[in-house]
Amino acid sequence: SQTMDALDDGVFQRERLQRCQQAWNAAIRALDAQERQMLYHHFVHGVSIDVLGALYGVHRATVARRIRRATAQVRRHVRSALALQYLGMSSQDLDGLAKRTCCEVDVMRSLEALSAA
Repeated sequence: SQTMDALDDGVFQRERLQRCQQAWNAAIRALDAQERQMLYHHFVHGVSIDVLGALYGVHRATVARRIRRATAQVRRHVRSALALQYLGMSSQDLDGLAKRTCCEVDVMRSLEALSAA
């Protein structure tokens, strides 16, 4: 019935959201304390890179680099965790699959373009 399908979808959505939240929490916990604080102040409270540099006693470029590196680390961690949970594959396997799929799409587009000409 539609009601049961809607309930199943709601349960699935909640479980998926919970898994995502767990992956994000684990990724944030994997950062060192200073990285966590920098991300928190910058993204949650909107503290500028210049102010963070003054707060931590480092150049603004150092803060920007640390924020970029920490953000990339969080993304990699979440991506790996979710790839394993949802697809049962490693991040490297997922990258390989994505590359093969993109390559196949490029080949198909090229063939379509040639056949249309």
